[in-house]
Amino acid sequence: VQKIGWDLTSSLPMQQHHIDWDFSVVKAPFANAFALPGGIVRVTDGLLNQLHLSDAEIAALIGHEMGHVLYRHSQKKLMKQKLFSTVL
Repeated sequence: VQKIGWDLTSSLPMQQHHIDWDFSVVKAPFANAFALPGGIVRVTDGLLNQLHLSDAEIAALIGHEMGHVLYRHSQKKLMKQKLFSTVL
């Protein structure tokens, strides 16, 4: 997962090289992958063990999670939740 993630970062445009990417596998019995602000990308070992993904499929999965970081999806979601709770 780390090597595939780093290989993907090399193809990013130069203006997106400011992100300090961190790719790793976490121990969990369920299948999941997620991204956190700041370039943290995690894939559960449950996902890898259950689905037996090829390197290309892992690259697609990690690329999808990287998109969440690049487009700040989790930050935007938190802002909407905070705004909504403030209105109420």
